Amino acid sequence: MGALLAAAYIRRLFRQGRARWPYLAAGTLVLGVVAYCAIAFRVAESVTRVERLPLEPSAATIAATHEDVAFDGRDGTAQKGWWFAVTGADRAAVIVHGRARSRVNFVFRPDLNAKMLMAHGYSVLLFDLRGHGESGGTRYTLGIEEPHDILAAIDLAASTARLDRGRVAIIGESLGGGSALMTVQAHPSIGPVITDSAFADGPTVVSEGRPREHPLVRSVRSLRRDLWFALGKFGLTPRLTCNKPPCRCRGTNSRRAAAAAWSRSEFP
Repeated sequence: MGALLAAAYIRRLFRQGRARWPYLAAGTLVLGVVAYCAIAFRVAESVTRVERLPLEPSAATIAATHEDVAFDGRDGTAQKGWWFAVTGADRAAVIVHGRARSRVNFVFRPDLNAKMLMAHGYSVLLFDLRGHGESGGTRYTLGIEEPHDILAAIDLAASTARLDRGRVAIIGESLGGGSALMTVQAHPSIGPVITDSAFADGPTVVSEGRPREHPLVRSVRSLRRDLWFALGKFGLTPRLTCNKPPCRCRGTNSRRAAAAAWSRSEFP
């Protein structure tokens, strides 16, 4: 009798568990998705913020005089930089730094290149991208929003030097180079562009490079990539078709690559 009661009790528990199984499975799935998204969001949120570096070396190491400039990006983000004017210059250059750097502190050595450009008759603008240096913004967006900064910098250089925008060149490294190329895609009327260690579009940069990693890690990386760009802006990421001369793109990490190219003047 006891055995029959025990068997009946076990069957009842089994039937109850089977009835609840879809709810348990759904709950587990929801918890997994929430944890998955939380981890990916935390990674994406942290890597789009960088430490702001001090402005070293100072502007005085580049030229005896300069102008501290403040302007707004095309989307209203506050930008700051240094303007080095050359008397009688009929051309100008905007130098754009890489990720986690500043207007004057990055591998490309903007201080040396600014001196070289000024010696060749260029007025020069060094400025901080959003989320870097003294400029506004809390994060960088790997080329989604940075073209707003670059276009505003071109506008400032052209208006200050009283030049046509087509006579303002862009020199960019890494994040600055990729953002410059995306600026060309959106606004092909801008002047010459030289990039070093640049990229054509952000999603490719984030997702490439680790083909042998675990599928779960790959999936988190993919979601992180999507969240990365969602944090910057909800919309399409610009892609590059760079067919506008003169446009020089280098994939090496040469510190003076762009500077060497400028020794062959791009302007008549």
